Amino acid sequence: MSTSEKLVRAALVWSILTLAGSLFLTWGLQLKACPLCSYQRTFAMAIVLLLGSAATLRLQVDAASLGIMAFPMSVAGLGVAIIHSGLVWTGVLACPLGIGGLGTAPEQSLFAFVVLTLILAAVTFRAPAGSGSPVARGLALVVVGGIFAWAAVTSSPPIPPYNAKFDEQGNR
Repeated sequence: MSTSEKLVRAALVWSILTLAGSLFLTWGLQLKACPLCSYQRTFAMAIVLLLGSAATLRLQVDAASLGIMAFPMSVAGLGVAIIHSGLVWTGVLACPLGIGGLGTAPEQSLFAFVVLTLILAAVTFRAPAGSGSPVARGLALVVVGGIFAWAAVTSSPPIPPYNAKFDEQGNR
């Protein structure tokens, strides 16, 4: 098994865990996903669908091509997660704690997409050059993912004003 095949399998497993965590927040913890959460979940679902379909159906698509196709979706999910976490850090949004209380739900999504993007970047940037340089291809895919993230965020409903209410111990 080649390094690219191992990385794509790792990306599939990580994207399944990312999606499972997102769904657990909704179904297990009864939290309602905001539009930004939904966009991140959708990008994770798309990666699971792409990589999972190829693995399940044993499609004759090389691992490098699969990684290249999944990479912009991962960048898009990462972009939305960065913006979402930034809104929490600046106090514009108040989001609940994630699984196990290890950071907020957007911060957990940010971590998940950082890892996923790094795995898929390793596949994308090491893939054979084909008709162009791997760096140029990788940067072009980052731009495509950035456009997807921008479209998701700018099409999201307006954020209502946030008024934090805290008790004496500083808890919400």
